[in-house]
Amino acid sequence: MKCRITRDKKGLDRGMYPTYYLHLEREDHKKVFLLAGRRRKKSSTSNYLISADPTDLSRDGESFVGKVRSNLVGTKFTIYGSGLNPVKPPKPGPEGTVTYREELASVVYSTNVLGFKGPRKMTVLIPGMTGDRERVEIRPESEHHSILERYKRGETGNLLELHNKTPVWNDETQSYVLNFHGRVTQA
Repeated sequence: MKCRITRDKKGLDRGMYPTYYLHLEREDHKKVFLLAGRRRKKSSTSNYLISADPTDLSRDGESFVGKVRSNLVGTKFTIYGSGLNPVKPPKPGPEGTVTYREELASVVYSTNVLGFKGPRKMTVLIPGMTGDRERVEIRPESEHHSILERYKRGETGNLLELHNKTPVWNDETQSYVLNFHGRVTQA
C-alpha cells in the first residue's frame, strides 16, 4: 500500500493555513482520496481538523473525523475524535447527556543524547483492545486521565506503545540512515 500527502497553499489564507490531502495511490496510478486536514485559525498551538470530505473541513460537518493538537513546543500531539472538551463548560446533548471527546492516540517526540542534532525518538500511544476485540475507549474527564498523563505516570495498561527504529550514523553520506532491507531504493 502506498499513500501520499500533498499540501495545497493556493488561496487567500492558504499560505498560513494550507490544506493537506492524504491519497491512496493505486497500482494503476490513480489516486483515491482518504482524508484532508487543515490548521485551525485562532489557535495558539498547532491544531488541525481532519475530515473525510476534502471540501468540508469544519468541526460541525458530517465528515469530521477528529483533530490533532500539539503542545506549545510541538513535541507532544494528541488525536481526538468528536465530543466535548472536558475542560470547557459542558453543553448537554439531546437527552441532557454530556459526551466527552475520545482520545484516539498520542505521539511523543523526545530528543536524543545529542540534543537537537541527530534523530529524535518517537513514541506512539494507542488505546489497546479488549478481550472481545473492541478498541478501549479513552474519554478522560480531566487532563489527569489523558493518555499522555497516564504514560508519564507509567500507567500503560490498555495502551499499545510503539517506538520508531533508531537510525545509525553513515560516514559515507554524513547522515543518519535506516536499513529498510531493500524496500526503499531512493531518499
